[in-house]
Parts: sequence; structure tokens; C-alpha cells
Amino acid sequence: CYNGIAEPVYDYEGGGKELEEMGIIFCNSINSQKARLKLLIAVNYGLTGEELISFIQN
Repeated sequence: CYNGIAEPVYDYEGGGKELEEMGIIFCNSINSQKARLKLLIAVNYGLTGEELISFIQN
């Protein structure tokens, strides 16, 4: 993780590319605590699929 940021760059077991293929949503602009709060809010509002991804990444 460059500067502590997970990115879909490395294509090996456990690398960012594999995580992306597993459905991990990357949100590089915020820290993990804020990402967790956004996820809780999104799930509470019933967001799924592309709506969830858009909400988390923006």
C-alpha cells in the first residue's frame, strides 16, 4: 500500500487487483473510519450495487 492506500495495482494473491475482483470498494480520499461511517449510512439507506459504489467513492 503506497502511503497506506490500498489500490488495485498489484495482481497477486491478496493484492489490490484481486481485492477489486472480489468486490472491494476503494475510497482513497478518506480514512478507514470515515469509510466505515459512509458504509453504515449507505447500508442503512438500502443502497446496493452501483448506487453503493458511487456513494462510497464520492
